[in-house]
Parts: sequence; structure tokens; C-alpha cells
Amino acid sequence: MLKNQIKAAEYRDRAAAAFTLAGACVLDRVRERHEAAAERWTDLARLIERTGQPTEKTLQPTGA
Repeated sequence: MLKNQIKAAEYRDRAAAAFTLAGACVLDRVRERHEAAAERWTDLARLIERTGQPTEKTLQPTGA
């Protein structure tokens, strides 16, 4: 359980960093990519908190 909490916290830190990068971006497309990454890290953190593990499907990359 502790391992999952640590992993979820790590994912939330990564989401925060991506949101920070998004806020600093001048280019729309780059900002959108950082925002998408932040949302993905947040979703993974929530999933781990709920289920204890990310599923194979959630780890698949989304379109570029």
C-alpha cells in the first residue's frame, strides 16, 4: 500500500511539473502537449489510488 501511495505522489508531482511547463509555454501546441501530459499523470495517480495498479490500457500512448 505504501508503495502505491509513493507512486501516486510521484505522478502528482510530475503532473504539477507539466502544468508549470504548460503555463510557461508560448507555443500553443507545446502548451497543449504539456497540459495533456499533466492530465495523464493526474489520471494515473487517481487510478493507482483507487485500484492500486495502472492497467495496460492506461499506459498506452495517446495520439501525437
